[in-house]
Amino acid sequence: MTTQSPPPATTINVLLVEDHDGQAKLMKTLIDTQLPPYTVVATVTTNQGLLKKMKEAPKLFSIILADLHLGQDSCLDAIRILYNLGDDTPVVLLTVDEDQLWEIEKKCAEFPNIGGFLAKGMAGPGSKSSQRPFAAVLKAKLDFALTRHNALATRLKAIGQEAQAEAHLSDFMSRWHALTPAEAQRLLSEAVSSQEFAGWGKPKWITWWLDVQRKLQVIKKLGDKIAK
Repeated sequence: MTTQSPPPATTINVLLVEDHDGQAKLMKTLIDTQLPPYTVVATVTTNQGLLKKMKEAPKLFSIILADLHLGQDSCLDAIRILYNLGDDTPVVLLTVDEDQLWEIEKKCAEFPNIGGFLAKGMAGPGSKSSQRPFAAVLKAKLDFALTRHNALATRLKAIGQEAQAEAHLSDFMSRWHALTPAEAQRLLSEAVSSQEFAGWGKPKWITWWLDVQRKLQVIKKLGDKIAK
């Protein structure tokens, strides 16, 4: 019996932002050879380069791995611009010293798309984290940033769907007094099949359904009285 190999994992494209040529080559080699399915598909050295790449191919990169300090500039300046433009690509920041991480995390609290921080020297001699290979730590940071980003995106989508459903329901209920029973039943059927209600949980549906049925009964009784 022939054993089939598992299908290759989907590539996760990384945009590397590093102004030191030697560090950039080492980081790219490390990621491409030791951290599949992550692969560095582009490297830039400045904030301007980062902004240009994200403008040219906004959907190409799954994650950004960026050195916090780019010469005299801070990578946060470009990340702030991207975030204000609505780009929420997850980011992992690199810095020189792990003792700086706490201060950096506080400064980055305004950016929910920054999902990880990593000191370049974490695996070096005397490092507090030297027992963990740098590659393993980096992969854990990249994985966490992506997972966190996907969870936030899912939650925001659910909130958006619920807000649309609430608006639809509010409009729906505001029109009850002017509807005939037949019109109310038709509108109810349209609402039930609407995609806007797709994110509702069962308890909310039950509460809403009972309220709608009660209102339908009231309308029907009023219609019967008027007919008499």
